[in-house]
Parts: sequence; C-alpha cells; structure tokens
Amino acid sequence: MLYVSKNEAQQVPLDWDVLLDTIEKATEVIAAGQNSEPEHPFVDFPDPANRIIALPSYVGGDIDISGIKWIASFPDNINHGLPRANSVTILNSTENGVPFAIFNSTLLSIVRTSSVTGTVLRKFFRFRNEKLNVGIIGFGPIGQMHYRMLTEGFSQYINQVKIFDIREIDYPFDGSIPTNFVGTWQEAYEDADVFINATVTKERYVEGQPKEGALLADISLRDYKVSIFDHVKDGIIVDDWDQVCRKNTDIEWFHKEKGLQRDQVYTIADTIHDKVFGKVDAKNFFFSPFGTAAYDMAIGKYYYDKVNELGLGTRLED
Repeated sequence: MLYVSKNEAQQVPLDWDVLLDTIEKATEVIAAGQNSEPEHPFVDFPDPANRIIALPSYVGGDIDISGIKWIASFPDNINHGLPRANSVTILNSTENGVPFAIFNSTLLSIVRTSSVTGTVLRKFFRFRNEKLNVGIIGFGPIGQMHYRMLTEGFSQYINQVKIFDIREIDYPFDGSIPTNFVGTWQEAYEDADVFINATVTKERYVEGQPKEGALLADISLRDYKVSIFDHVKDGIIVDDWDQVCRKNTDIEWFHKEKGLQRDQVYTIADTIHDKVFGKVDAKNFFFSPFGTAAYDMAIGKYYYDKVNELGLGTRLED
C-alpha cells in the first residue's frame, strides 16, 4: 500500500483544466448510473458543531475506482492552531477490493471541493462571457483554494474579488486580479456576480436580493436564510438531492419551509450538458453541493497517478 503524507500531496501541481475535466468525467459516470454511493453516515458529538462523516463510493467507467473518505470537522480547532477539517482517504481496487493507497487527504478534500465548484463555474463563465465581480465569505483553506482556482483558472473572466472574513487573514496576493478585503459580508455580496460562502457559521445570516443573474455557490451549506429562496427558486443546482436535503442544510430548509422538491432542482450533469445556463428562465442561480464521494475518489485517483509519476509516497509493508 502507498501512503501519501500531507507534505507530499502539496508537491503535486494543480492543473485546474485536468482537475475540472476529472470532475466532469466523474459526473458523466454518475449520470450513467455507473456508481454506488450509500447515504453518508454522520458521527455526532455533544457539541453539535462537531462531526465525522464517512463517504464511501464506487465509481465505474473509465475512472474505475472505489474507496472511502473519513473526514472530521471540528470548527473550534482553528482557535487552537489546528485545521478545522482532517481526513484520510483510502483507495481500493475494484477487481479484488485490496486497498492500495491511503492519503492524509485534507488537501485532496479541499481541492475536490474547489474543483466541483469550478466545474459549474466554467459553464457559468462561458455563458456570461464577460468580466464579473466575485465575492467570497470565509477565507480559510477552502475559501483560499477557491480563490486560487478562480485566479489561476478563470482570470480572464474576473473583474475584481471582494473577500470578507471575521478574522484577519494574511494571504500572499500576487496582484494579478484586483482583490480587497471588505469590512462586512454585505459588501462582498451585494455586487457579486459570483458569490461563494465557505464558512463555519452556526447561524444563518445571508439575506437580501442578490445581484440579478448572479450564481451563489453555497459551499458551506448553512449560511442562507430561507427568504433567499424566492430569489433563486428557479435555478437551484445540487450534486445529490438525497445527500444534500438533510442535516440542517439550506436545501433541507428550502424543502421544509418552501416545499422544494427533487424534480425542481438541476444537477451538475445538467450544467455540463448545457441544460441550465442560458436555457433556464431564472433570476439567479444557487449551487449547493453536499460533497459527493465519487468526486473524492476521482480526485484521489488523480493524486495517486501524480504521486507515482513524481516518485512520492511511502510503500507500507503488508
């Protein structure tokens, strides 16, 4: 079995075109029904903010991989010099079930999250085909990787980026795209054509009409007040309805309070197949991905191939 440490994973270059293509390929496999993914079980703790989630999946087709991600989220860790999220990912052979790789996969999970968002944004940016304003709330590791994905992969479509975080963040901006920290979340939200929330908030707070035509990427799943539904109801996109419509997510609240149903939302496959942007009569779009494990497995295989090319990793004895 190959073990890949956090430091070794960081040595793998991020090729955003290939990463987004990997997500698209996994999406096609999912759409074809060539995968298996049970409901993700949650391990809950006395503090409801803490949880550990198991994400098992089989992904067929050309990807042909199986495995599991075991990810813990303890938000108070950031106040003690520890990452909020920590995870390991195990890859298994689809021929005999033998595990052949294990990753310290916190970085892989962050890259997967950003790549899934990027796959939807790639279609949105091409649809809009103009310079757009971006707002980001929450600039921890996931917010920062989204910023990197945007600036490295889509700089030609970005006019400016406004970022809000409740903490002071020291980040090495290279000046290639106008970027500013702002003092309130409203400043990042009100003029954003693309708005990304990546927080660990305990209370919903985002409300008010978004900029017309905006795409709201609800990465942290629990930031929006239910009133936002009236502005986005015709353009809601999810990765997996069964996974995302539970555990106090914004989608679950739309379902409970506004009657949102499975047949009223679109999927990532719909965006890839050009059935959403430019085709749907929606004032705004709302993308809310729970985190499909099939994408973790696909990104895990990408990293496995790369670390082998680079001669990284440690072979563990049986």
